[in-house]
Amino acid sequence: MSLPARQARHRASIGRYRCRGFTLIELMVVIAIIGVLAATALPAYSRFVARSQVARVFSEISGYRTAIENNLANGRIAALAADAEGEVSFVDSNISSVTFGSFANPANSTIVATLDGDASTGIQGTTITLQRDANGTWNCIVNGAGGDWSAHFIPNSCS
Repeated sequence: MSLPARQARHRASIGRYRCRGFTLIELMVVIAIIGVLAATALPAYSRFVARSQVARVFSEISGYRTAIENNLANGRIAALAADAEGEVSFVDSNISSVTFGSFANPANSTIVATLDGDASTGIQGTTITLQRDANGTWNCIVNGAGGDWSAHFIPNSCS
């Protein structure tokens, strides 16, 4: 084989290997882009999770409000005062603990949910209180706690 033929074959093999794969610079650029996207997406995702957990707990205790009104309308005040959890078919939640106030006086009845357990660490300790007044109107009060608490987490029907 002549020298020019070998050089031509050598050049062809160099070109073949040069076209394969990515360069280190290209890989580093992709990793940098992924890092920037992750840095902006993670905080937004954490806020979304926190807001959805507050909404979930509010929804859970709102169901108890309906059951309590049903018991009060049927004259079951004594039973409700003695065992509110049993009368409203209370179900434990993995992100909140719920306490029921005294229903001996229906005008001052309360349901208090505290976010704890598996709730996001940034909102643990937040309380959602549903309080019934003398007219039978329920008011919702949210006391935010935790380092990541934001007023944007409060459900629309609460203050």
